[in-house]
Amino acid sequence: MASELIVQTLKGPTSGANANKVIIPSGQTLDASAGGMTLPAGVGGKLLNVYQDLNQATGNTVTTSTSFIATNLSVTLTPVSASSKFLLTTSLTAGAGSEAVLVTFYRGGTNLGDSTNGFGGTGYTGGRDNVAISYLDSPATTASITYSVYWRSRGGGSIELPPWPEYQTLIVTEIAG
Repeated sequence: MASELIVQTLKGPTSGANANKVIIPSGQTLDASAGGMTLPAGVGGKLLNVYQDLNQATGNTVTTSTSFIATNLSVTLTPVSASSKFLLTTSLTAGAGSEAVLVTFYRGGTNLGDSTNGFGGTGYTGGRDNVAISYLDSPATTASITYSVYWRSRGGGSIELPPWPEYQTLIVTEIAG
């Protein structure tokens, strides 16, 4: 038999070990799915969702482009809240020969990094380099978003992505704002 309790305010005790707390017992949950829940000011940082694009390359892509072009890594999502923040992390392997590879994140058609250097990349090492970059984005929307990884050649020399069969990843973690 279901029962319904209607209250305007829940208030915990004002003193003792659990002062000013309303406790949900272990094994129980608070379901706010009917209308959501507003957290107190200053409460944030809760992990909401994790999205991933993981590609194992079977061939390589070669470019000499000095403009940022899309890799095959992208994630499309719909934010839980307009205050959500998104931690973007990518890890990839690039073959640079004697050229530097620059990498950046895009949200839709917007480069989130520096327009020239993105978030950085490899040096002029003459071989295979691992690139790992992260960025915290605050898009302030509940509309669908696509995050993508882009890359370019710094000086117009030939670069490869990936130069050998490697896993390339993009992880997008949604955090309550």
